[in-house]
Amino acid sequence: SFKQESSGTVSILDITGKKIKESFFVNQQNMRNEIDVKSFDPGIYLIRIQTGNTTLSGKFVVLK
Repeated sequence: SFKQESSGTVSILDITGKKIKESFFVNQQNMRNEIDVKSFDPGIYLIRIQTGNTTLSGKFVVLK
């Protein structure tokens, strides 16, 4: 998690690395953001959150 107020980028990529969605945010500590994935095809996706010198990444699965 981010320790202080920050801004950055959230990128969603498919399993091949193709960027599916990108959004920018201004985040205050403990703020929750949601990403609508209803239009995504079933599969495995990667999420990358970048702010300043910090990058967080993970993966998630869309099932239908």
